[in-house]
Amino acid sequence: MVGRILIMDDEKYVRWALKEHLRGCGFSIFEASDTKAALEIMEGLLFDAVLLDVELLEHQGALFIQKFKNFPKQPHVFLVSKEDLKHHKNLALDWGARGFIKKPFRISEINELLEKVLRDVNYP
Repeated sequence: MVGRILIMDDEKYVRWALKEHLRGCGFSIFEASDTKAALEIMEGLLFDAVLLDVELLEHQGALFIQKFKNFPKQPHVFLVSKEDLKHHKNLALDWGARGFIKKPFRISEINELLEKVLRDVNYP
């Protein structure tokens, strides 16, 4: 599997673990620790998927995800959170995200989600 993924999380270890594993699966990985850095990275690149820590977004999550709607190719967005709250799961749906991932997660969970949404996409 190949593709471009943005990991947006304020926890350095989470970014590192995801980056190392997903690179090993053939993905091209970019990472950001805040929304400003993420927006700068996204300016000239198209992503297949974005793993987005909901705690970083505070109350601007919907606006942030709406920015993807203007891209020629919209990435699949997954919200990630330490809290397994129904509220966060509902936010994921309300904001247009493809799903919700609770921390701590197993790497196999990430693989399953990415395979599910990216398997039908033809990559160069």
